[in-house]
Amino acid sequence: MFLSIAALWVLARIRFPERPATPNPVTPLLAQLSPRRVLFEDLERAVFELEPEALSALHVLSVQPAGPAGGWDGSGHSIASLQFRDDAVVALMDTVVGVSITGGKLLAHDPVTGLAVIRTASSELPPLRTWTPQSTDYPRYVLVSDASQGSISLRPVFVGHLRAVPKSAWSGDTWRMTSDVTLPNGTFVFTTSGALAGMVVGQPDEPAIVPASTLISSAQRLLEQDQAAVGSLGINVQPLTPQLQGATGLKSGVVVTRVDPKSPAAGKIVATDIIDAVDRYTILTKADWDAHATRVPAGNMITLRIRRSGRTEEVQVTSFPPAAAAASSRLGLTMRVRSGIGTEVLYVEDGSAAMLAGIAVNDVLTRFGEWAAPMPEQINDAFAAATKDRALLVAVTRGGSHFVVALVKQ
Repeated sequence: MFLSIAALWVLARIRFPERPATPNPVTPLLAQLSPRRVLFEDLERAVFELEPEALSALHVLSVQPAGPAGGWDGSGHSIASLQFRDDAVVALMDTVVGVSITGGKLLAHDPVTGLAVIRTASSELPPLRTWTPQSTDYPRYVLVSDASQGSISLRPVFVGHLRAVPKSAWSGDTWRMTSDVTLPNGTFVFTTSGALAGMVVGQPDEPAIVPASTLISSAQRLLEQDQAAVGSLGINVQPLTPQLQGATGLKSGVVVTRVDPKSPAAGKIVATDIIDAVDRYTILTKADWDAHATRVPAGNMITLRIRRSGRTEEVQVTSFPPAAAAASSRLGLTMRVRSGIGTEVLYVEDGSAAMLAGIAVNDVLTRFGEWAAPMPEQINDAFAAATKDRALLVAVTRGGSHFVVALVKQ
């Protein structure tokens, strides 16, 4: 390489003798290859200049266990929320059961997306610009929100190519990020010009950004819905495992694991049925099922297409009002050990204390009361010894999220 540069330099001196010679031709070439410090200075300047504008639309909320035990050490964990009305903010919460929100009152929650609308003290709605990209297919820097210890700040993060992909839980496309981007779910994302890009969802398996316009319209629609009107089909499902796909010859759909014997689906749907369509929607994954079957208003009838013993049938099922949360003295968990980590939840009984606390299948319980990395027998013993006037605090890992719930024995 250096011999080539030297040869070019000599030829240039012969061809253009009147031009002044460059003392060292290698230096300017290497200077072109060196990183531009101005890029990082630009990012620092962008954060400094845009932080007041972006942060005016963001609020920090403290989430803590509700119930007899009150809070735990400190005041709970902080989450970022976005103001989209003069008296309401939107945030991402895995569960709203067994928790209280300091600084706001829960108005609505979508268990499919985790989107929560929270009423706050009325204040002037700050101006908010949203970002609609001309092209998503190139790397970029963005500014992301960090919520901790009751405050919110912004920091620059490099993200790779964004790819528009449909996500059944949301109305419209989301922007899929590369798998090496590890931002917590619920993080708000801004461009370096201060426009809101959206909110991070899907970590750790499918990291994506829900566009700002979709996020705000979903929050408004959720607020307008009658939460009490949403019913239940009484059907529990799981994804098709590779083993089940091989046994049934089906590549899509969900398999029924349990039917509530008191629900209208009893006698029509049975465990091991494969459901591959809800009304006119094809069910490819469990996320599709959650999006189309867990938001059915009470009293509405839907049509399920099922596969059973090689036959295809269509069954009509009516959604029924979920029973009011009754006091339960049952823990209601089927569990297995995750060595060195804690206990994984395999099944949650309807109406049990665990269900009322918001514990779900595939959750990993990393602390249960006084037990760290608890074994199933330690969890059962701790619950059996618990009194009705004090909640057990349970640390839960769900995907890439970590939170605490309060489990109350009635």
